[in-house]
Amino acid sequence: MKKALFLSLLGLLSIGCKNQLNPDPASTFAMSAWVDYSTSPISVQLRGSVFQSTAGPTETPFDKAEVYLSENQTSGYQLLTTTSQKSVALPSLKQGMSYYVQVKGTLGSTSVDSRPVLLVNDVVTPTRKLMPYDPLAMYYVSPAGLPVIQQKTDYTNISSILTTSLIDAAGTKPVAAYTSPTTSQPLFKGWNNTNQRAFFEITRSAKRALVSYDLATKTYTDVPLPAEAELWNYAIAPDGQQVVFTDYKRAGLWYFDARTNTQKQLDTQATVYDLSWTPNSQYIWLTTPNSAGAASVKQYDPTTSTKTGIFDESGTLSGAQSSPNGKWILYLNNASGQDVLWLRNKETGAKRPVGFVNQYGWLNDGTFWAGYRASDAKTPTERDSFLWVFTP
Repeated sequence: MKKALFLSLLGLLSIGCKNQLNPDPASTFAMSAWVDYSTSPISVQLRGSVFQSTAGPTETPFDKAEVYLSENQTSGYQLLTTTSQKSVALPSLKQGMSYYVQVKGTLGSTSVDSRPVLLVNDVVTPTRKLMPYDPLAMYYVSPAGLPVIQQKTDYTNISSILTTSLIDAAGTKPVAAYTSPTTSQPLFKGWNNTNQRAFFEITRSAKRALVSYDLATKTYTDVPLPAEAELWNYAIAPDGQQVVFTDYKRAGLWYFDARTNTQKQLDTQATVYDLSWTPNSQYIWLTTPNSAGAASVKQYDPTTSTKTGIFDESGTLSGAQSSPNGKWILYLNNASGQDVLWLRNKETGAKRPVGFVNQYGWLNDGTFWAGYRASDAKTPTERDSFLWVFTP
């Protein structure tokens, strides 16, 4: 649903750009760049913007752009090319090397530098297709590969815009509707450790509530929560018995264990970017800002309330997930100019880009699945029409 709305907004934006007048000379001009790992060879995409109002940047053609490359973020940049095009292919990169790209854009008498963006010339490529992919739907693949939950926007049905289906070895069939005591539509939030129960968020009495859906009996059951909890950011453990969350009305990070019907504050951390559980339901992964202005992923043991650093990285960081064996990490980061899925070796810290991905997850055998984000300006290709499996 979010993607469909984004595509609609993008269409409106492109119409506006075609009729855009020349930028006001008084407007602030900015230049940005991002690495496109979906092209062969890898390319750098360029964008000029002007800020004509508080509404934000408006894309504008630039007169020229000088593209620089270095193996060091802060020095040693060499001019590669000067262009007026919005895309520059980089055919002479060394395999496995990391580079930084910076662009100096010119509009009239104004020249500005983009921020440096990271380019790692070691893209993770898929090993096989998992299943066909509808770009207007979101897919949630269980760690077993099947079953899969599909949630899709249906604009023809005003009473139930979001349709939820189960895909398994027998085919695709609707998930039973959740009707009482709320009319809100369930949003998928996770799989249990047997892959036979799916967790959903619903709205009840103007608060978030959690339910689990039994695939065999087609029935819903409440996921236990403290009565006073008002969930904000949260994650459900695969065992379905533990929830970690931040609360709208209480500061810090909270933990609830339904097995003992107890809750406790784990941390007074004021800002939490993201939460997840390790596949064995033993540890919590917590993404927060660090003291250097970057992002930090820490592992929390809810039993002992001890915290261990996993890794820190500049840029926006979200969606960190541990592999079943604990050796690999998947996460999103915009170090390359836009959010890209990265595969990181937990021990060495080495990382490789997967590409523009809007959904992903680990499988029980140590591989992972992902769906490429289709180019907004093109008809989806085979690359964008399937969910794929990757091997670290």
